[in-house]
Amino acid sequence: MSQPHLHETRNGMGNWAELSSDILGVIVDQFSAIEDISHFGDVCRSWRSVSIDKWHFSIVDPWLMLAEKEDDDNRGFYSLSTKKVYNLNLPETHGRKCWSSYGWLITLGLDLEIYLLNPFSRSRVSIRLPHQSTLPNQYNPGVEREYIRRVFIRKVVLSSRPSKRTTHCEDEGKCLVMGIFSQWRKLAFLRLGDEVWTPVYTPKGTGINDVVYLNGQFYAIADGGKLVIVDISCPDPKTIEISEPPEDYDICAMSYLVESEGELFLLARILYLGYVQPPKGKKQFVRETDGFNVYKFNFDDKKWTKVKSLDNRAFFVGTNASFAIFPTNHSGCESNCIYYTDDDTYSLMTDSSIKGGAGKDMGVFRMETEELDDHYDGPNIRTYICAPFWICPSP
Repeated sequence: MSQPHLHETRNGMGNWAELSSDILGVIVDQFSAIEDISHFGDVCRSWRSVSIDKWHFSIVDPWLMLAEKEDDDNRGFYSLSTKKVYNLNLPETHGRKCWSSYGWLITLGLDLEIYLLNPFSRSRVSIRLPHQSTLPNQYNPGVEREYIRRVFIRKVVLSSRPSKRTTHCEDEGKCLVMGIFSQWRKLAFLRLGDEVWTPVYTPKGTGINDVVYLNGQFYAIADGGKLVIVDISCPDPKTIEISEPPEDYDICAMSYLVESEGELFLLARILYLGYVQPPKGKKQFVRETDGFNVYKFNFDDKKWTKVKSLDNRAFFVGTNASFAIFPTNHSGCESNCIYYTDDDTYSLMTDSSIKGGAGKDMGVFRMETEELDDHYDGPNIRTYICAPFWICPSP
């Protein structure tokens, strides 16, 4: 974007810097690229003030990072606040599977290199993590790298936000990175600066569905809805079961752990699996969300209680690290709702019975009415590499 002269135009309009903030705001509203908002703010002090206000308004709520376009380094981010798609040039994510935590991206490419990336920082900080091959439970040598990129790592969660300048966290301790990986859904972790991933022992036949960091401790939800603590303080890290599943827990549900204000919630995502017969053509396999059951954990008696309200929170789940916010009056999301994205790894397979790739099964679930609705119905949803997921921008 070219910068207009600040003193006088050929039409004699006078000083562009003296335009009212309302007019400047209308101009900024026309931009769909984050870089344009940034360049607009570089013109002068008054323009910078408006661009900052617009930027902060647009990141009040989480963004939906859309699937990549073929042969395009730009990635689209849908803002719930503005209902607009912002474009950001991110060649670092092209052809790479991505996850998010604390506003950072974790990426894995065909080179099997893993990086931490802040996509919203001007300095575009990137931190290299230990190679995928240092994780346990590797596939046989004949497995293609494309398959490994798509399904080997299930989720990655940070203990805190890394610094923009160093590999240290804001609390002056080293950032912990916890991952769920392999077809067995096991755990491994590292501290920034480590050269290899450290495996966490879980009993044979036990897989991990989600993990969250709370009060200086990682908690995970295992198969069957059992809650475990991830003990990484001992020489041989392991999981320790601390709670049985809720009484009415559906063992076929997908499970998520969400931390909010020191409280711990378990979300059980109920799925419909079956075949439908379209008016024309063959039967099609359908996998879609049918609703959620939500439970709150009592740390005193180590039991779950089913809840019907999120106490004005909104939860965001998918391949991102699960999180919660309290929507405000000017935000674009609703309270007492669960915003979910498609995290089915099977849909990423080109030979899957679910045609078109992952990304179809996403929406919003309203707790009070138990209704399902769309939160985004635009393009760039379906993919065989990385389905859309939530991220909280952290410039």
